[in-house]
Amino acid sequence: MDKIRLTLLLFGMSLLSGCSDSIVEESMPLKTEPQLSRSTDFDMTEYVVELLTDNQTGWEVVFFAQSRSGSGLVFEESQFIPPNSMRYMGNGVIYYHIGEGNQWTDQLFFHEVFHVAQNGKNVQRLLTNEVEAYLAQYLYCEYLGKENKFSTVDGYLTHNIVKLAQAIDHRTGFIKNEKLFKQYFSASLRALELIPMYNDGTWARGNAEDYNLSTLEILLYGLYNAIWI
Repeated sequence: MDKIRLTLLLFGMSLLSGCSDSIVEESMPLKTEPQLSRSTDFDMTEYVVELLTDNQTGWEVVFFAQSRSGSGLVFEESQFIPPNSMRYMGNGVIYYHIGEGNQWTDQLFFHEVFHVAQNGKNVQRLLTNEVEAYLAQYLYCEYLGKENKFSTVDGYLTHNIVKLAQAIDHRTGFIKNEKLFKQYFSASLRALELIPMYNDGTWARGNAEDYNLSTLEILLYGLYNAIWI
């Protein structure tokens, strides 16, 4: 089955390389993680994969991330990042740091796994990539019929991502309204630049004219065109 899915994704990638009314699955809840465990028998990687792959969109992003990383997908606890945070470190490894009163949900795990699909083995800390990841996160929520639960780290950013989503086709990721798309993509970049965690000197803005949604396009191609067997 994995070979079939990979072939379909690669085929989708070849179709989309020259390209610059959503169907919502039966309503499913966005799961809030009540208490992540530090016990020795707790496997975060297994937990996240199981959490995401009970719906088709989550299955697609996990499969895509695993194939792009070259070495699978691994969550490792680390004290070198802030509490209640996650960070992709490259080669399929995502650091996480459990803090007090965490409010992690499956959409946040989706967001971080999407970064693995974006970057492959290497890490590019681009704000343009972050906008694409938040947009994919919104479509994930919408696919589950819970777009009203979509959230980011900032209300102004959330507003602009929702507006940005209105400018693309939710089945393909292609731009429907270029003027609206550029307006809200630029606004989303400005919103990110005002947030301290994205203004620490380690993030590059990216080319303001390079509105690249290639990872999202391939993910949506796999979701709506793959043969499920």
